[in-house]
Amino acid sequence: KEDQRNNLEALRNMKMTYRDMAMGGTIRQVPISSFANIEFIDTYGGIKRKQDKRIIILSSNVLGEYNPNQVVASVASEVKEFKAPE
Repeated sequence: KEDQRNNLEALRNMKMTYRDMAMGGTIRQVPISSFANIEFIDTYGGIKRKQDKRIIILSSNVLGEYNPNQVVASVASEVKEFKAPE
């Protein structure tokens, strides 16, 4: 939506749903800001697209005690199921 386009707080407050296996598989929601830093950056390409759809690029650092491949697989699985608000 146009009114949300430049609203970083709206993005930071969006909820990500996940299954907390440490709590017996309980479904939980946390705001994106609890695990991500969100900022505007200048890019050379402007709007990034894949098959004519706008995309965002996520990056992160994985702590040493975690397996990066497992983290990527877990995040990819959750992102596939993520339903963005309309």
